[in-house]
Amino acid sequence: MKTTKILTAALVLTTALLLSACTNVEKLVDSGNYEEAIAYSVKKLRGKNKKKQKHVLALEKAFNKANQRDIRRMEVLKKRGSSEDWEEVYQLVQNVDRRQRLVEPLLPVIDREGYRAEFKFVKVANLENESRNQLAVTLYEDGQRLLTIAQRDRNKSAAREAYRQLNKIERYQSAYRDTDYLLARARQIGTTRIRFKMDNSDSPVVLPRRFQEEVLAFGADELNTFWNEFYVADTPEVPMDFEVVMKVSNVAISPERIKEVEYIDREEVEDGFEYVLDENGNVMKDTLGNDIKIPRYRFVEALVFETFQHKEVRVEARLEYVDLRNRNLIDSDNLGVAAVFENYASTYRGDPRALSARSRRCIGKQPLPFPATEHLLIQAAEQLKPAIRSNISNKRLI
Repeated sequence: MKTTKILTAALVLTTALLLSACTNVEKLVDSGNYEEAIAYSVKKLRGKNKKKQKHVLALEKAFNKANQRDIRRMEVLKKRGSSEDWEEVYQLVQNVDRRQRLVEPLLPVIDREGYRAEFKFVKVANLENESRNQLAVTLYEDGQRLLTIAQRDRNKSAAREAYRQLNKIERYQSAYRDTDYLLARARQIGTTRIRFKMDNSDSPVVLPRRFQEEVLAFGADELNTFWNEFYVADTPEVPMDFEVVMKVSNVAISPERIKEVEYIDREEVEDGFEYVLDENGNVMKDTLGNDIKIPRYRFVEALVFETFQHKEVRVEARLEYVDLRNRNLIDSDNLGVAAVFENYASTYRGDPRALSARSRRCIGKQPLPFPATEHLLIQAAEQLKPAIRSNISNKRLI
């Protein structure tokens, strides 16, 4: 109880302090929280005929100090002049414009004592145009510089960064110079192209053609991203960066197995009833005068004949990742899948009440023809596809 009271008191005190901080506009201004002070003051002054002096003075001071701070910061950034600096200048201009639009509808701001606040507005149109133009220039220059590095060194990271810089220009200047051409060039250089192929030369058995067709249809298109393109067909006209080779290392085909078993299901079941007799051998009666009976139980049996069929094909493969730019093997992973055919068929002789739930599920099923090995191989190929997609998607290739 004491702990609860302490926690409650602490919560009340914390809430009071927060409310005090939120509503003490003078402290907000003095601590440099100009945006909060402006928002709070505007809320208090909006629609009021008799405006409190503390809110008018706080708005005037916070507004002018915020604009002065942002203008000084802009001058520092302009002298440095990088694209990052001009992006910050642009954001500061937007801050000034938003602040002025917030205060402008209140003008003139006069408190109930007659004091008229003075707000030093800034003409943002020129500042915005300047920042937009300089941003386009610096971003374009950054993109050109990075693209030169990408072309010279076949550096995909530089090409992608060039694309990001050039792509920003559209926010500030539309149809700027030959940006569209440079973007296309950066995309072309920065894209990683990966070819997937199969190598069955190490396979201990001859795999059917459809097996390879199924594997190659593993869904390469689903792996495509903005910077990655996957191919499963030979495309001599497209230079490849990486190759993913699936090598089938083992194919294990089990024999067709048939296992026949007999077993007995036994269950205790209700089988009629017996009368309850008194000590004199007479049938006892309940309170309504009815004969008292109790269930009679006995064990019943059923002889179950079960046939179990099993055939399995297991395929093991290795995915090898090759950097075609230097022919180096950079990674490899093993994959393994199994396509299994199983069938239970059962008949019985005896009392059906004795059958277990498992036996009931199989009763009536008939033995089936074993599937062809090729059929199971195709099933294994189907299972390989998601495993291939998952493995490749977890690799970082650039």
